[in-house]
Amino acid sequence: MIKEAAQFSINHILGTDNTNKELFYKIPPYQREYTWGKDNWDNLYNDLFEADKGYFLGSIICIDDGSDAIKNLLQVIDGQQRLTTLSLLISALYSAIQNLISQDQALELRLFKETRLNRSWLKIQSMLRLDDIDNNESENRLSLSIQKNNQDDYKYLLDCIFNTNNSSKPRYYESRSICRAYRYFLDKFEEQDEQGQKINNLYSLFDLFEKICAAIIVRISVDNMESAFVLFESINNRGVPLTPIDLIKNMIISDLVKNSKDADIINERWQTIVKNVESYDDQVRFLRHFYHAYKANPAIGLNKYPKATKSNIINIYTTLIRNNSQYILDQLVDKSTYYAALISPEKIEDVDAFCIYKDLLINLKCVKSVPANSFILYLLSNFSDQDLAKLLDYLESWFIRRHITNYPSTNKLDQIFLDLIEKVGESKVLDTNLVIQYLNKLICKTEKDDFVNSLVELPIYDDNTDATRSLLIKLEKMDRTREEQVDFWQTAFRGKLVWSVEHVLPQNPSENSLWLTQFSEEDRSDWQHTIGNLTLTCYNSKLSNSEYKIKCDASEQGSERAIGLKSGVVKINQDFIELDSWDVPSIKDRGLRLANLFADLFD
Repeated sequence: MIKEAAQFSINHILGTDNTNKELFYKIPPYQREYTWGKDNWDNLYNDLFEADKGYFLGSIICIDDGSDAIKNLLQVIDGQQRLTTLSLLISALYSAIQNLISQDQALELRLFKETRLNRSWLKIQSMLRLDDIDNNESENRLSLSIQKNNQDDYKYLLDCIFNTNNSSKPRYYESRSICRAYRYFLDKFEEQDEQGQKINNLYSLFDLFEKICAAIIVRISVDNMESAFVLFESINNRGVPLTPIDLIKNMIISDLVKNSKDADIINERWQTIVKNVESYDDQVRFLRHFYHAYKANPAIGLNKYPKATKSNIINIYTTLIRNNSQYILDQLVDKSTYYAALISPEKIEDVDAFCIYKDLLINLKCVKSVPANSFILYLLSNFSDQDLAKLLDYLESWFIRRHITNYPSTNKLDQIFLDLIEKVGESKVLDTNLVIQYLNKLICKTEKDDFVNSLVELPIYDDNTDATRSLLIKLEKMDRTREEQVDFWQTAFRGKLVWSVEHVLPQNPSENSLWLTQFSEEDRSDWQHTIGNLTLTCYNSKLSNSEYKIKCDASEQGSERAIGLKSGVVKINQDFIELDSWDVPSIKDRGLRLANLFADLFD
């Protein structure tokens, strides 16, 4: 997998390899743009020039396929931010020296007479650009991504520095990062003292250059894209990491451009995927779930890979792109819209295709049903003419039960829904009841009565707070009409949930509380976290550790509006209306009622 891994000085990194071939670096055309800003520039500058020589700058990952016999062209897969910034730093240093000698002919003469200065001067130039005297041409040591005009801006900058004037000034050049980084470093090198004199002279600038040359980078070379991705999962550095989506994008665009497709149009289509699936984790899941959902399609499924994992995902897509890059691009763009509905259902609008399932998809997201996303993706795209509401609602209950009992185990979940996709695909029809029966058999390892009894006594809140909240919300929604539905997952200040889980018998009764006389320490330990003792409230701080009667009859501060357990506002609180006291038998009875309500969903 790793072709070479060794530490090199910048003098070597921007010089020749061990066969004396000149090293050139190319950032894939559609890799992300240069994103480092002032804080990053500050850090790099201070790290280099405040530390001793030989400062370690981190690592870069390159693909070296050995295809060029004349020069060593390395494709930079990780580390472009650092390499680009180093090149801009050296460019600014070159300009600072140019500015000095242009103002003093004696300095210019000294530069060409003194061996040390002259060698360093030529070295600075060669780190940025190499001249081909025979062909009267020059080539930049580094080629940047074309995103956000990076390559155009960088080429224009070096043309100006070397007075070649080969390229026209890109529009808005001064406002973009390449120019701003260069100007930032140039200002650093040309800083003045209180008397208006430049702090750096010719010799100190060359001393700074020697520090740059002595700095160390670990360069890891691999011979293919698949190996590069595996390294991303284990290497953490100060760069902006490349995602598998970026890698696959580069492969698709490179392949299509070879076939004379318009790169800008391809990239524009690709941005639809990135917009729909923004985060790194979601992107990796999308690639896996896409493959799982559609691998029955001969153009997508590969016999060698029955399941997509982090370690084989690049291998899978490398093969798919090699087979038909245009088809894979079209499918990923199309299905990313469906996937966006799963990961961001709250953004679904009334005119969107999935608006009728918005609340159900929000519920599924809240109960952490990610392992079922491949199956839901498959349903939404293949059975859009069928009503999926009953099945989606059932999946919410299924995951709540799974999280409560921790059965089936986490490592079985992906395969369960892979098998389900295959079963539905074989029949070519979606029979909701058969799917529910299939999932019921997998989750109902005990008889209903046994499950109910165990749920009544389970310290569910202590075992899984999120599953407890989801269960209580599910039961509450079942008792409400459409007009009475509210957003139980609504957040307020600093993301705090408006609705919280309330313990009727408090977790921490005050020292003189009646709770301590009404419940033994053993009973409190056994029953306070069980479902019978739990409810939902928007007034947790108001009820808190209050006595039972106060909790039942509480009203909103400043008004007579009832908010207590007997108010009737929360439907699962109906038990409290007739109860004037709260004890262990009451907790058991209420727990039995709620547990049966939930168990009935699997009958």
